[in-house]
Amino acid sequence: MDASLCVLCQYLFSPANIVGLIAFVLVFYVLQQYERRQRYANIPPGPKPWPIVGNFGGFLVPSFILRRRKEFAKSSNPLSPQAGLMEMSKLYGNIFSIFVGPQLMVVLHGYETVRDAMLNYPEVFSDRPHIPLVTIITKRKGIVFAPYGPLWKTNRKFCHSTLRSFGFGKLSLEPCIHEGLTVIKTELQSLIEKAEPSGIDLTPLISSAVSNVISSMSLGQRFHHQDQEFRTMLNLMSHGLEISVNTSILLVNVFPWLYYLPCGVFKELRRAEIDITAFLKKIIAKHRATLDPENPRDFIDMYLVEMLAKQKGDNSEESLFSEDDLFYIIGDLFIAGTDTTTNSMLWSILYMSLYPDVQEKVQQEIDAVVGSERVPSLTDKGSLPYTEATIMEVLRMTVVVPLSIPHMASETTEFRGYTIPKGTVIIPNLWSVHRDPTVWENPDDFNPGRFLDEQGKLLRKDCFIPFGIGRRVCMGEQLAKMELFLMFTSLMQAFTFRLPEALRAAIKHVTVIGGGLMGAGIAQVAASTGHSVVLVDTSEDILKKSAKGIEASLKRVAKKKFAEKPEDGEAFVQKVLKNISTSTDAASIVKGTDLVVEAIVENLKVKQDLFGALDKVAPEHTIFASNTSSLPIADIASSTARLDRFGGLHFFNPVPMMKLVEVIKAPGTSQQTFDALLEFSKALGKHPVSCKDTPGFIVNRLLVPYMLEAVRLHERGHGSKEDIDVAMKLGAGYPMGPFELLDYVGLDTSKFIIDGWHEKDPDNPLFAPSPLLNKLVAEGKLGKKTGEGFYKHK
Repeated sequence: MDASLCVLCQYLFSPANIVGLIAFVLVFYVLQQYERRQRYANIPPGPKPWPIVGNFGGFLVPSFILRRRKEFAKSSNPLSPQAGLMEMSKLYGNIFSIFVGPQLMVVLHGYETVRDAMLNYPEVFSDRPHIPLVTIITKRKGIVFAPYGPLWKTNRKFCHSTLRSFGFGKLSLEPCIHEGLTVIKTELQSLIEKAEPSGIDLTPLISSAVSNVISSMSLGQRFHHQDQEFRTMLNLMSHGLEISVNTSILLVNVFPWLYYLPCGVFKELRRAEIDITAFLKKIIAKHRATLDPENPRDFIDMYLVEMLAKQKGDNSEESLFSEDDLFYIIGDLFIAGTDTTTNSMLWSILYMSLYPDVQEKVQQEIDAVVGSERVPSLTDKGSLPYTEATIMEVLRMTVVVPLSIPHMASETTEFRGYTIPKGTVIIPNLWSVHRDPTVWENPDDFNPGRFLDEQGKLLRKDCFIPFGIGRRVCMGEQLAKMELFLMFTSLMQAFTFRLPEALRAAIKHVTVIGGGLMGAGIAQVAASTGHSVVLVDTSEDILKKSAKGIEASLKRVAKKKFAEKPEDGEAFVQKVLKNISTSTDAASIVKGTDLVVEAIVENLKVKQDLFGALDKVAPEHTIFASNTSSLPIADIASSTARLDRFGGLHFFNPVPMMKLVEVIKAPGTSQQTFDALLEFSKALGKHPVSCKDTPGFIVNRLLVPYMLEAVRLHERGHGSKEDIDVAMKLGAGYPMGPFELLDYVGLDTSKFIIDGWHEKDPDNPLFAPSPLLNKLVAEGKLGKKTGEGFYKHK
C-alpha cells in the first residue's frame, strides 16, 4: 500500500505534470483576462479592481501597507457607503464602475443620471440581481426582491389596485391612522410622567402604530400595542433587518452555506425567519379556513379569491397566484411599510429636537391653522406649507434607503456612451441626488425653506425622490406620506421634543485663552452669568492687569446696577470674582473644562499650534471656539481631531457692553456643538446671530471695508478725520465715527484683516491696503490700547 502511494505521489508531482499544471493555470488565466477585457471593454471608468476581492481590496489591506485610499481621501464620512461613493464620483464622474469580487456594479450619481436610467431605460434597469442571502430568505418572490417580469407586474398591479380598495392613499384611511395616533399620544403622556433623565424610546410606539395600518388593510385586524405575539413579530422583523447587514451575515453572499451554521448571527437570522414565517402562515391559514369569496375582508381574502378564480377558470395566468407568493408579498408589505416609515418618523422627531427653532415654527403654524381642539387632517395639508416643507427636508436629509435597492441590467445596453453588460448590478445613489450641491444650495444644511417660494408656498421639485423613481418606485409612497404628515402634525401639536439632558452639551466650566481686552471681557461676562472661568495667559503680569481691569469693570457695572444698594453691588462684584481664577498652564486647565474660548493674536499658525496642543489633553466632550474676527474657523480647526466640536464665537469690544455674538458654524461643526454655542451665548445675556465660515463673517465683512474707505477719503484730502467721524455719527446715526472705531478696535487688527483679504482677493478694490494705516501700525500707534492711533488717548 505504501509503495503504491509512493508511486502515485511520484507520478502526480513529477516535473512534467507540475509544468503542465502551471501551463494550464497560465492559459486559463490569460483566456479569462481576455474574455474579461472583451466583456468589459467599454464599461464606465472606476478604480482598478484587485484579483478575487475586486475593489474591496483597498479596504482589506492593512493601513501600514496602504496608507492612503485615494477614493476616500477627502470623504467627510468614510464609514458611510453612500458618502464614500459620492466622493468617488468626483474622481470618476456621474457613472462609474466598481467590482465586488467578480461582480460588476455601476453606480449612478446625481439626479439627471438616475432619472435617465430609471425613466428612459425601464425595461433594462428594472430587474433585481441574484443576491444569495436575499434569495435564501425570499426565494425571489413577493414584490420588493422579485425579478422584473410578468409575475412581478401582475402581483404589483394586483397589490396596488386591491390596497386602494381598502383605503390605500385615500382620505378614508385617515381614521385608521388616527386610531394609532391616539394610542401613541396616550402612551407617550404616560411615559413622560415616568420619564427617566435618559429619555424615552419612541420606536415601539411608532412601529406599532405604523404596522397596525398595514395590518388593518392586509390582515383585516388591528393588534393592541401590548399584544405579546405582535410585538415579538415586530421585534423579529426589526432585528432581522439589523442582522442582515451585519458584516458576518454578508459573507453568506460569498459562501451561502454559512447561513445554515448553528451559531451566532447566522442562527439568530434563521430563527427570526422561521418565527416570522410561522406567524404569517398561521394568519393566512386562518383566512383560508374562514374565507367568504362574496365578502372579502382584507388583502389576504382578495388574493385568495383571485387565486381560486384563476385555478377554476383554466386561465393562462394561473401559476402567477399562489399562497407562496402571498406569504412573501405580505412579508414585503409589513417589513418595507413598517421599517422605512418608522425610521422616517423617528428622524423627524430627532431633527425637531436638534432644531428647536424649526420645531417652534412648525408648532406655531399648526396652532394657527388647526388649533388645539381638533386633530390635524389630510385636508389641512395645503394650509400647512412650512410643516410639509419640514417633513420633505427631513426626507431629503435622511433618505432612509440611501443606495436604493439594487437594480440589475436585464440585457446588454449602451447608456450615456458606456456599455452596461447584462447582469450588471445598478446602484442608484439616492443620497447623491439629495446632497448634490449643483442642485441643492448648501445641501448639508437642514433648511425647510428650500421647499418654499418667496410667498411661503410649497415648491415641488423634480429632484426630490426619496421614495425612488421609475418602475421600482416604492409602492407605499402615498401611504407613507399620509402617515408621516398625520403623525408628525399630531405629535407636534401635542408635544415639544428635546434631547435628553445627558445629550445636551451643558457648558459650566469655561477656559478663556488670552488675557487681553477681549479675553478679559469674555471671562467677565461668563463669570457674571454663573460660569466657572479660568483666564489663561503666558504672562503673570498680563493676568494681574486683566484681573484688575475685570474688577474695575465690575465695580462700574455694580455702581450703576445697584445705585440704591451699594452693599449689594459689592456682594455682586465679589461673587463674580469668585467665579474667576487665572493660570499660565493651559494644558493643565483644559483637562477639566467644557469650553475653550481663544482670544489671542490674529495669527493662524499661532492659533493652530495652540489648539493642536490643547486637543491632545482636553476631554473628548470639550468644545473649542475661536474669537477670531477674520481667520477661517475651518483652517484653525484643521490642527485638531475635533472638527465636529469646533466653532467660532466672535464677541465685540467692549464685551460687557456689546450684545452681539457671531456664532460661526464651520463645515465640520456638528449641529449639537453649534446649538451648544448658541445656548452658551444666550446664557451670557448676548444676542447670538449665526453665520457660515465666510471671510469676515457678518459685521467685519461689512464694517472693515467701510472704515478703510473712510481712511482713503481722508488720505485723498476729501475730508478730515474729525469731520468724517462727526458726519457718520450725526448723519448716519452711528454711535462712533470710523476713525474712533478704528482706534477702539485696534489699527493692527484692522490692518491684519484687510491684508488677509487682499492676499486672497487682490483685485477687489474694497480690500486694497491703506498707506496711512500701514504707516501708523509701523510706528506702533495701534489705537486706544497703545494710547495713540488716529487720535491721542489719555
